[in-house]
Amino acid sequence: MKKKSLVDRLKQAYENGKKPFAYIIIFSVFILEVLSNLAIVDSDMAGKIEQTLLVTLSIMMLEVLFQIYEKVVAKKTSLKRIGPNALYDEVLPLIKNSKDVDIKYIGAAGRHGWTPVLAKLLDKNTPDSLHDVHSFHIKMALISPTFYENNKDELTKIDALLPIINDIERVRTQLGVQYPNDERRQFDLDYYDYMPNFTGFLINDNYLFLNMCFWQDADDKTLMFRGGGTDYLIYDMNDEFGGAYYIERFQGWFKYIQQKNQARAEQA
Repeated sequence: MKKKSLVDRLKQAYENGKKPFAYIIIFSVFILEVLSNLAIVDSDMAGKIEQTLLVTLSIMMLEVLFQIYEKVVAKKTSLKRIGPNALYDEVLPLIKNSKDVDIKYIGAAGRHGWTPVLAKLLDKNTPDSLHDVHSFHIKMALISPTFYENNKDELTKIDALLPIINDIERVRTQLGVQYPNDERRQFDLDYYDYMPNFTGFLINDNYLFLNMCFWQDADDKTLMFRGGGTDYLIYDMNDEFGGAYYIERFQGWFKYIQQKNQARAEQA
């Protein structure tokens, strides 16, 4: 695995040590006050050290208050919209500090969800690999190869489906070898047999990256199917833009896909 840069390591050390450092400061101020009262330490010197420590503590508390403000108090004024190339950078902060990661992904061919996002997270050689978390469960759903073959004329934009499926199965096989019978490392792939009306990611059942599929006029006056290569709207469960509503519907479609796959497996 690639080593993190010095700056990244210092940031991580600061975040990990911030809480115990605050306790040390408070304890030090208390000790200095006691020693000063006992005339063991010069009172003027103790006072200056205490002021320095308290200023440091105040700065740390101010940073925490700003973080609380940004996460809880500050209200969004608009719904965030991103392009497909920004998916990884937006998804990563949502899972970076999670011990247990759950990702549901509904894609068409998976071109913008697999290689630039999920394959990257499952690569042990990346600094933010999911191999380092306590557990992960990735659940993917893509158009079935059979449905694609029967609708090739309308699905010209998802011609990468079969190579992507092959790559996904390669990674799933590797994970099975690396983590045999390990319920903390799961990667499922299901298929659906319908023309999708949306694609997207659901992160830890709280954050939804929703991409609406649509039909677009082509140069030859036919209609061309467009999916994951267009913009995504970002919702969260507690936002003011209907996040809980859209998350519930995404979860409903995902359960439908899983049930259909389970029924097919039972009939086979």
